[in-house]
Amino acid sequence: TLTGPLHGHQGVSFNFQGLTTTYLIFGGEKTDVIHTDRHKKTSVGAGKLSNEVYSIYFTTNLATHIRLITSCDMGGSCPAPRRDAAVSLLGNTGSQNGRLLVFGGLGSSCKTGCKSPIYEYLEAKPSADLVVYNDLWYLDMSNLSYECLTTGSCASSILQWNLIEVLGSQPSPRFGAGIVLDNTNFYLFITGGISYSAPTFSEDGDLYLFQLKDAYYKRCSATGQGLTTAKAGVKTMFWLQCQDIFGQPADGAKFSVSIAGANLPSISPSVASLGSGQYSCTYMPVKAGQYTLTIMVGRGGKQYQDLIAGYDPQPTNSITQFEPLNGRPNPNPFSLSVGSGPTYPSASTATGDLTLSTCGVMSSFTVTARDAFGNRRPGGDSIDVVMTLWNELTMAPFNVDLVPSTARVQDNMDGTYGASYRITRAGSYSLEISFSGAVGAGSPFMLEVNSALADVTKTYAFGDFSRIVTGQASNLFVQTRDQYGNDIRADPALFPQGTEDIVFEMCESLGSDPTLPCAGGIQQNSVGITISYAVGPTGQTTSPSTGLPYYGLYRITYFPFQFGVVSPEVKHNGTYVRCFFDTSASASATLSPNQTEIDACIAKYQVSAATSRRLAPRAVKVLSGAERRSVSNLAGKTIDIQSSFVPPNYANLHRWLILAPILCAVVGFTCQLVAFLLHRLSARQRAEYQQHFHTSIAFMNSPNAGGSKREVLETRLQGSAGADGKHALLPSKSEDRDWLERPEEEDGAQGGRIVREAGAESWQRNLPRLRRRTSEEIIST
Repeated sequence: TLTGPLHGHQGVSFNFQGLTTTYLIFGGEKTDVIHTDRHKKTSVGAGKLSNEVYSIYFTTNLATHIRLITSCDMGGSCPAPRRDAAVSLLGNTGSQNGRLLVFGGLGSSCKTGCKSPIYEYLEAKPSADLVVYNDLWYLDMSNLSYECLTTGSCASSILQWNLIEVLGSQPSPRFGAGIVLDNTNFYLFITGGISYSAPTFSEDGDLYLFQLKDAYYKRCSATGQGLTTAKAGVKTMFWLQCQDIFGQPADGAKFSVSIAGANLPSISPSVASLGSGQYSCTYMPVKAGQYTLTIMVGRGGKQYQDLIAGYDPQPTNSITQFEPLNGRPNPNPFSLSVGSGPTYPSASTATGDLTLSTCGVMSSFTVTARDAFGNRRPGGDSIDVVMTLWNELTMAPFNVDLVPSTARVQDNMDGTYGASYRITRAGSYSLEISFSGAVGAGSPFMLEVNSALADVTKTYAFGDFSRIVTGQASNLFVQTRDQYGNDIRADPALFPQGTEDIVFEMCESLGSDPTLPCAGGIQQNSVGITISYAVGPTGQTTSPSTGLPYYGLYRITYFPFQFGVVSPEVKHNGTYVRCFFDTSASASATLSPNQTEIDACIAKYQVSAATSRRLAPRAVKVLSGAERRSVSNLAGKTIDIQSSFVPPNYANLHRWLILAPILCAVVGFTCQLVAFLLHRLSARQRAEYQQHFHTSIAFMNSPNAGGSKREVLETRLQGSAGADGKHALLPSKSEDRDWLERPEEEDGAQGGRIVREAGAESWQRNLPRLRRRTSEEIIST
């Protein structure tokens, strides 16, 4: 099948299965540009463009022209008729026939009687029908048979045209462009040509590169559960596969994978090549929530990248498969749901009534189970709440045998758990929240359970009623409690006077109206009363056994000034206290009555706070020595202060007050007399000492004095010798003793020689010094 007259076509050498040289021709224009009639007149020819493909098979002396059957003949996709296209052959190596590439060209939208488009270009008079292309097509030659090539029998050798979608920066529409193909790297270079932008033609000098083996976004698909589900803190994967535009595995693809959500941190997974067009993608989210997972492929930056648009029929497995979408919606971007990781007790939280509660009141708090990254868990955890009565003094359980209190926990199936509890024993508790045995949620918490409102029917009084003496202080203690028997926990630092209204009355008689003092009877007013809060029997403000304040305890200190029989009464919030206990024989540390007796009394007199009753006077049961550390309940009797205590005897005190001044006068006179006598005796002795001294000095310095100096001095002072014969008035200073003990022959240079040789004037000069020094020695001795 000959092509006939043809121009503007493009041809390329072709090796059929690597054995036979063949020539391929594409497109062109089949008529003359200038038509000449039989009269040799010329006119513009009517052009007819072609998109046909011809092969020329060569033998030794024969060339066989065959018009190949393509998808154009079957009504399929194919390039529009054109001329001056750029044509090249890709992959025609070895036994591979490869693909015929066609880019751009010059065409026309005119159907019949049209001018040649090249004539319009040459005349620079383009019509509205002129079309310039920049599309890229390839004709798959793999189905070409030898029979078709040599005989024209091509019914079984239909060749398929495929449009290549040019990504990135595309060349402008042009014809007559140059085309060069690098079959090693599969790079397609397009350069130059003539472009058209109505109504102007222009010559191009640019250069474009098209990487034919790059991943083609429409032939890329993703698979794996990591596309749609993940868990926080867990490494997650999915897989990708990509083909090039020819359906071959594409290695070296450039992906951009992003995972983002509203108010959630973005994630950038890492992509690793597995070879053969396969890739793995790994990421690890940390925040639970709904994300959008987007996968793009392409070179040249995000503006030239496209969403992968392949389809995997089984996207939940790890086997990569590919199908064209064929009208199905593109699952990319994927909707990714990231769930929370395993419950992490230390990251879980609790809010609510965790540190303060009240006896008998239903309290509650909420526990939120979270994973290590703070994500809320979906529920289903095993959570227990235990509250142990705690001793803050020893930082240990108050009683190891005491069964701890527990809370009721309700799973809300959304990661939160409602916990509720009701405790009737006041005190400090250690509240622990455990997740399958592991303590968490910020626990343990120190829970303070306050007492309920005071219940006057539970109040009792105790004290020492056996030693009440007029003019002396006595103590009565009132313990206020709530309906559960807890001491009223009013902190003394916040409530120095307590929170309860305590009134003490000393009644000589009782009436029948509890709303009046002494129920309307006679009240003794000559009583000094002081009420203190949180002061114990020992006077301390904290209990030595618990280290806690004496909660709810009031000390009444009263001073009776009148003798007589009285009934002590205590009102608590306007209601008389029924139970009184005498603890006279108890040690101060255990002054409070025992709990059994208290409970028995409370049970006996259990009445409402507003009841009206006739009060009975109380008396003390004085305990014997064998009954120490016991208590007695005061009921129905009075206290006889006069008969119970003997007033002090003041007779001796009166006698001493009379005799004391007389004795003081006698003692004072005697002391003065002794002092006077001693003074006179001392004066007489000093006079005698001075006389003996002067006589001895004069004699020692006399020329007629005989004997040694010590003998002379002893002779003159013998009257002052002690009883034991020792001379108490001998000089005591060392220099004076030296003078006395010097040999007589040396005296000429010292004592007597000074007087004898120096004369009266020298004696008068030295005598005061000797007299003064010796006198001082004598007086001192």
